[in-house]
Amino acid sequence: MNTHLKQFLVKYLSVVFGTLMSVSFFAFVAIPYSFGGHPGEDKVAQTTLQAPAKSHSEVAHT
Repeated sequence: MNTHLKQFLVKYLSVVFGTLMSVSFFAFVAIPYSFGGHPGEDKVAQTTLQAPAKSHSEVAHT
């Protein structure tokens, strides 16, 4: 392979993979931050047990 072509390919691929890694890292950090957690992960507020709310008729009889 021509040395100039090899140098070009090495520089080109390093820029492409560097950009890909930067975008991947940003997406991995930014998406969970905007969602408040990783997608598919149970949130603490959803997993806590809460007492069932009383209906209007139950409140009126007490």
